[in-house]
Amino acid sequence: MSFYYGMWLTSGQLGPKSGPGLRSIAAPVPGKVADERYEKMSVKFEAEQAELVETVDTLETEISEEESQAVNVDRFLSVVRRYTTIEELTPAIVHEFIDRIIVHEPEQARGDRRQKVEIIYNNIGAVDRLALKAFRA
Repeated sequence: MSFYYGMWLTSGQLGPKSGPGLRSIAAPVPGKVADERYEKMSVKFEAEQAELVETVDTLETEISEEESQAVNVDRFLSVVRRYTTIEELTPAIVHEFIDRIIVHEPEQARGDRRQKVEIIYNNIGAVDRLALKAFRA
């Protein structure tokens, strides 16, 4: 009994074995992949397909986050443009720019007392000072 094209065939159902222009169904088909090899390839293909779907989902999430961040930067820049020349720092101006200020516990380092302060800006979050220094250079 052989399995071809989705059905089981017995040797009596295989038809003529030879003749002009005829070929037996049981004869190997050129380019046909062995069933075991096909199964291995299919498993690899399915794993690769699942990995690609996961990668696409991850990249779509990252794109969405980047687009959202770009919108937030635009909002922040619109506030900055309104206050290009600040003569007096008022509480209203501070509230427009700053979401919150985080003051960390003090640390002792080589006899110096240091205390980390983070400023979380509206629309853009915390800004890394070292990255800004590198950007300006």
